Amino acid sequence: MELPGPYLRFSEFEIQAFIYYELKKLEIVVRGEMPSYCGDCIFDLIIYKDSVPIRIIEVKKHLFSGAQKKTKSQVNRYSKFGVPVDIICSMDEAEEYIKNFQNLS
Repeated sequence: MELPGPYLRFSEFEIQAFIYYELKKLEIVVRGEMPSYCGDCIFDLIIYKDSVPIRIIEVKKHLFSGAQKKTKSQVNRYSKFGVPVDIICSMDEAEEYIKNFQNLS
């Protein structure tokens, strides 16, 4: 039995880890894999300001046609929490998101 080799694309975990690490470097309070109080959602990342959630980040390693419907449903559900939802679909998008993060708040 063999372990898989590295892939050409980054995994969702690697993209989440990159965003988490870079936001922490900017001294931004961010938490990962956070469940909602009602228990029906687990958010990839949540950014907080003064202990109040201000953004939800949902990470997908890529967005293909089959995943778009599920992602749209997820975003609609997350939007009900009254916090902006950002979808990041690649490491390139994650890098751009971090560069532009100062303008999002």
